[in-house]
Amino acid sequence: MCLVLLAVSCAPPAELGGDAANLAAEPEFDAWVSLGPGGEVLDRGKELLAPPPPPALAGRRQALAAGPAAVSREIAALLDGGDDDVEIEVVLAVRSARRLTRLPPLIRDLPRDAPENREILAERRRLQAADDDVRAAERAPVAAAIAALGGRVTGQGLAGNTLRATISAGALRGLLAARADIAAVAPALTDAPPAASDWPYIADGRDYMQTDEFVDFGYDGAYYYLGLLDTGLYAAHTVFKNPDHVLFWRDCWGTPNADCTKYNLYPWYLYWNPDDTYDYITGGHGTGNANIVVGNSNLGDTSRGVAPGAYLDSVNVYYDTRHNTASTDATLRAFDFLDGYDDVILAEVAIDDSGMEEGTLALAADDLYDAGVTVIAPVGTVTGYARSPSVAHKVIGVGPFIATTGDIEIYANGSSDDRIKPDILGASSMQVAGTGSGTDLVNRNGTCPAAASVAAAALLLKDFYQAQGFSSDPGAIYAALITFGDRWGSQMSDGYGAGRLVLGQIGWSRWYTGVRYVDPGQSATATFWVPAGACDLRAGIWWAEEASENHQYVSLRLMQGSTEYAYSGLGMSVFQKVARYSLSEGYWYLKIRGGIFNTRQDVTVHYLVHFRTGC
Repeated sequence: MCLVLLAVSCAPPAELGGDAANLAAEPEFDAWVSLGPGGEVLDRGKELLAPPPPPALAGRRQALAAGPAAVSREIAALLDGGDDDVEIEVVLAVRSARRLTRLPPLIRDLPRDAPENREILAERRRLQAADDDVRAAERAPVAAAIAALGGRVTGQGLAGNTLRATISAGALRGLLAARADIAAVAPALTDAPPAASDWPYIADGRDYMQTDEFVDFGYDGAYYYLGLLDTGLYAAHTVFKNPDHVLFWRDCWGTPNADCTKYNLYPWYLYWNPDDTYDYITGGHGTGNANIVVGNSNLGDTSRGVAPGAYLDSVNVYYDTRHNTASTDATLRAFDFLDGYDDVILAEVAIDDSGMEEGTLALAADDLYDAGVTVIAPVGTVTGYARSPSVAHKVIGVGPFIATTGDIEIYANGSSDDRIKPDILGASSMQVAGTGSGTDLVNRNGTCPAAASVAAAALLLKDFYQAQGFSSDPGAIYAALITFGDRWGSQMSDGYGAGRLVLGQIGWSRWYTGVRYVDPGQSATATFWVPAGACDLRAGIWWAEEASENHQYVSLRLMQGSTEYAYSGLGMSVFQKVARYSLSEGYWYLKIRGGIFNTRQDVTVHYLVHFRTGC
C-alpha cells in the first residue's frame, strides 16, 4: 500500500500574475507519422497548426529475424547425449515475416456476448484467420522437412508460429543444421514445478499495457531519466546489476543537504540511509517500484521492467529508521533536487496534504510541470479523495488494475474541486523485487505499482515521440496517456479515469499530435487524413489549469464533414477522449470547443489521434 502522512496546513497559493512569460513554452506545430509493420517510417511531417496532406503508404514488409535457433537447455542436453535414436516431443517456432495483427479490444464494461462485443469478436476472428493463412504457409516447409526425416507433426499454433512434433534426436539435429527458418525449439513437456506464488509478474502487466512493442522497436526509454521518490532502494538486488541503470542513490530525509547527500555532522550522519528499509512484509517498497520501471532481466523476462533502457535516480523521502512515513519536507527537497535531472518524476507518496490540490506539495508538483517535467503519482491505496501530489492540476494521478485480469481496484478518487481522479489506471498486483536477498521477489498491489507502470510507459512514449520529431513536453505525454486509456466519453469517471492504460500499436499505425488554443465559446479544429483500410481510432485531449483559477471547460467531437461520430464532454475534467473502430477514407477532424463561461483566453489543449492502418 502507499504510505500516508497527515501534514500541517500551508500558505494559500499565490494568484497567477499578469505576466505569463515564465510559463512553460508549448509546441506550436502539428506533427504526424505513419509507420509500417516493423515500425519503419513510411511518412512523417510537421506543420504549423495546419492539416497535413494525405499520406502515401508503402507496401507491407518485415524482415525475417536472423541468427541460430534458440535451443532450450533440456533439448540441447538430449542432442548432445549421443543417442540419436531417442524420440523427443518438441515445439518449434518458425520465423515469420508477418507480425500478428493487433486485435481490437472488447468493451470491458459490457458482457462478452453483448451485440457490440459480438461484432468485435467477429472482427478478431477474421483478423486471426487472415494471420494464420499467412503463417500456415510459412510453417508448411518445416512440417514437410520433419516428415521427410521420419518425424510426425502433431499440432500447429498461430501465436509463436509453432509446430509440435515427435522427432528423433539425430533428425532434429539435422533439421536445425539445415534450416534457418526455425527460431526456437523447446520440449513439449517440462518438469518445471509451479511458481512459488500465483501472483502475476511484471511481464503480465507489460502484456496488458502492450508496452513491449515499443521496446522491441527500440523505444525502451534509453537515455531518458526518471526520479523515484520512495522508501529508498536495495541497490544490491540483481535486477539492478549488470546492467546497472541506477544513477543517484540518495536520502532526502536523512540529510539537510540540497542534493540529498550525506551530512557528516551529528546527528545527521546517524540517519542518512538511501537503502530501502521499509519492512512491509519484510520486502521493502521502493525496490519493487524501481524494478517495475528499469529492472533488468537477470531473473528472466518475467521480472524485466517496462522501460529497461531508462535510467533511474532513487531518493528516499520517508522518515524513521524503517522509512515508514512520508515526509513532505523531504519530498519537496527531492523535487528541487531532481527537477534539473529527470524527464519524469514518479512521486510514490500519497500525502493527505492540507488544501489537497492547492496544498504545498501539489503546487510544487505543478511547478515541475511548468519546468517541463512529467509528474506521475499514485492516488493512494486509501479511501476518500485522491492524495497529494496526484490530486494536483498538472500531475497524472494513477489508480490500479490487476495485471492479468484487468479487474479494476477502486481506492482514493475524485478531488475536492470535482476534477476526475485518477486520470489513468496502471498495472498492479505483481511480483516485484524485494529486500530479503539479491534475488528476492515479493507481492505488491495497490496504487504505487500502478503508478510505476504508468511512469515507465510515459518514458517509452517520450522516447517514441522524440524519435518521430513530436513534442515530448509533459502535456503531450499526458494527452497520449489519456488517449490510450480503454474508456472514453461518458465511460470516464472518478475511480476509473480514462481507464486501463493500453498503448497504441506502432506497427501499421498513424499518429497525429499537436496543440490547439481555445477561447471561451469558440472552437478549434485538428484535421487529419484517414487512408483506406484504417480502423480503431482513439483521440484524446488534455489541458493544464492553474490551482488559482476556475475550471476551464473544453469538449471534444470527432467529425467527418458535418457528421459527428463521437463526443466527449465531461463537465469537471482536464481531459476528454473519443473512439471509433470503423473509419472511411478521407479527411476527418477533431472539434475542440471552449466553454462559454471559461475565464481564460487561449487555453492550450494538447491532442493525440492514433489509428491503425492496413486493417
